Amino acid sequence: MQIVTSWMEEGIEIGLDRGRKEGRGEGKLELLLAQLSRRFGELESDIEARISKLNLTQLDALGLEILDFESVADLITGLAKIEENSEDEDSDRSNGINCHNRANFLSLVMP
Repeated sequence: MQIVTSWMEEGIEIGLDRGRKEGRGEGKLELLLAQLSRRFGELESDIEARISKLNLTQLDALGLEILDFESVADLITGLAKIEENSEDEDSDRSNGINCHNRANFLSLVMP
């Protein structure tokens, strides 16, 4: 029988929370890329890469902004504004959480 201490339980909970947050980010990213591809056709790989680097707050902002985009040029301009605005703010990325930063779960709960 394994003894689980409160600090281990807390570590497990932190890991689960991070996993859920990353999963939400990945889902948002997939939906956003699908919507943009449907609207503008296949996106250039550099645009997709920039979008893939966005944190959850930035993905939410872009998700709202795409309703106003009429061209890929609008997308590029909107994306630049979102990237620029978040440089000044405390973001999810500063905490090491980003939709493509897969933390090793065991490293969270084991010393």
